[in-house]
Amino acid sequence: MEVRKLILQQAAKAIKILHDNHWIHFDVKPDVVMLDWSRHEDKEEMRIDRVALSDMDYASPMTGGREPWPGPYGTPEWRSPEGQVYGGWGYHSDVFSFGLVCLFTVTGARTTHPSFKGLKEDGISPSRYVLSCLFHYFGPPPEGLLRKVGGEKAKVMIRIWEEDYQNSVGENELGRFQEWDEHRFPLLDPDTKRFLSRILNLDPAKRPTITEVLEDPWWK
Repeated sequence: MEVRKLILQQAAKAIKILHDNHWIHFDVKPDVVMLDWSRHEDKEEMRIDRVALSDMDYASPMTGGREPWPGPYGTPEWRSPEGQVYGGWGYHSDVFSFGLVCLFTVTGARTTHPSFKGLKEDGISPSRYVLSCLFHYFGPPPEGLLRKVGGEKAKVMIRIWEEDYQNSVGENELGRFQEWDEHRFPLLDPDTKRFLSRILNLDPAKRPTITEVLEDPWWK
């Protein structure tokens, strides 16, 4: 767990550099976390020499505090709930994506990874499926999220929640996150679960900034 925390902490510091310079990454996921590591022949553990954040293709400046162009940024499986409807983007969107990376790193659970072929056959978009998954794990959609995306996009979220929850779209054997425990995921102790719950808040306004994430006692 110590090595995992080190990698995640260094990735968070890289995100902080972007945010401090008024940029959003928009595609935070495990694939963009690059490691320079080594292992001594007489030791089993790996040593992390350097961690870097790559793939800036979607990175965008927050010019004048305004939201960037509301297009389809990033990878659906790692995108924030507001990102699934292309509205309400912000630094908080990177934080949520980072939370999903942390969740995967700690548990190994593939929480939002659909069969794209199956979705196409069922006529369901990847964004809708992932949003349904997020609502099943962490929902229902809070008022703060609906206000953030606003208008028709909020109505889309409500409809997805009402229709897909009843039809079990996005539901799987993992169940709601509040029911996850150390019995199923040995590294998910109470403090780790608290830390993840804080970052994976569906309400953008209630998520910590990346600076606050780095100040969390979980890292100690």
